[in-house]
Amino acid sequence: MEPLFEYFINNLWGKLNNFQSKQGRLDSELNNVQDLAEDFRSKYENENNKRAAAENESVVLKKDVDAAYMGQMDLHSMIDILIEEMEFLRHLYEGVR
Repeated sequence: MEPLFEYFINNLWGKLNNFQSKQGRLDSELNNVQDLAEDFRSKYENENNKRAAAENESVVLKKDVDAAYMGQMDLHSMIDILIEEMEFLRHLYEGVR
């Protein structure tokens, strides 16, 4: 009976050692996956911050373009007024001669 128990105990020790080595490999794999997940999370946050910065820059640039366009329209209006004034003065001058 004792050899049977010893065989059974040795068999259980073998299974325990096998499970412990599998646990070590799984723990190592878990650490690798957690490191990868953290790396991807960091990259995601970095890209998200870049996107937000680009959106903010786009808004600022749009405001600058709008301001430049309005300035251009003001200049065109001033040119039209000056041309009309020059024509008026030319007609006035030609009428005086």
